[in-house]
Amino acid sequence: MAIENTILNNLMYNERYMRKVFPFLKEDYFTDSNTKIVFKHISEFINAYNTLPTKDAIEIAFHNDKTIAEDNFSEVMGIVNTFGEPDPNLDWLVNETEKYCKDRAVYNAIVSSIGILDGRDKVHAKDAIPTLLQEALGTCFDTSVGHDYFDDAMARYEFYNKVEDKLAFDLQYFNTITNGGLPRKTLNICLAGTGVGKSLFMCHHAAACLMQNKNVLYITLEMAEERIAERIDANIMDITMDELQDLPLEMYEKRLLSSTRGVSGKLIVKEYFEVGEEEKNDWQWGNTGLFSASLSFFERAASYQLPWHLVQKEHHYQFETFIFDAFSKAERVAVVASERERSFFPIKSLQDL
Repeated sequence: MAIENTILNNLMYNERYMRKVFPFLKEDYFTDSNTKIVFKHISEFINAYNTLPTKDAIEIAFHNDKTIAEDNFSEVMGIVNTFGEPDPNLDWLVNETEKYCKDRAVYNAIVSSIGILDGRDKVHAKDAIPTLLQEALGTCFDTSVGHDYFDDAMARYEFYNKVEDKLAFDLQYFNTITNGGLPRKTLNICLAGTGVGKSLFMCHHAAACLMQNKNVLYITLEMAEERIAERIDANIMDITMDELQDLPLEMYEKRLLSSTRGVSGKLIVKEYFEVGEEEKNDWQWGNTGLFSASLSFFERAASYQLPWHLVQKEHHYQFETFIFDAFSKAERVAVVASERERSFFPIKSLQDL
């Protein structure tokens, strides 16, 4: 029996199957005109009475359908007369039906897309094609809306007692705190004050994971890629940053090879700068927004009201004050140039001062 006939047969004789798949079935999933007629009347009966249709009920519906020609009547009745015992393997049947419906949905979406491109479809524009294909590929019989507290109690208990595959730290206290390390597919955030050592910890952990033959992606938003790699170098080689910078090339290569011998993991450091790579090379100087001043300067400038300036932003204007207007209160002003990687140190709150 073809899959279409198998679907129709179980819609009439298998209530569990009907309840599970009927909401997802569509008439245009059926390729043969006769099976479309049979499905149409089965679906009308189920929608009207919310139960399985009988063979007699479907035959009466055929008789009352004036659109069925005499030649087709015997053919559609012949299809229904072949129906009988339902398929006992419900899981297999549901999976095969879902696969069939997805294939038909994708096929119909492609045909509709071709009609839109050819201009035969006067209703939909070309930008509707991605939506048609996305909906077709999303065809699924899963009706779950989430974790059911009562029905999924046993599954929840198994989850509680499942031994998780964790990525262990090389620091015992961290393993104690995290009960053995970081579980896979989890987001973990290291929180600490400014200058405490968040970057130091991240570089150390990246090096430790690499030495465990793991693939590591390190994304930096502040420091240059080379500066992060420099810290990881010092960590893996177990030397200070000053010692690393004083190493001759031959010694550097030898220590790097000996320290990473047998390591099969990869480490990628990616920097995301405030501007694109092409624009980045056009900017030779930048203002970090850090200003150093003596206490006497603040005392003199405390009573000085900075003027407001109208500043154009990307989508609006706003008033701002500029620190440059207070330079007239200073006895001396100097501009210090420094490498961005060594001087970038954002002050975001009062606690950072």
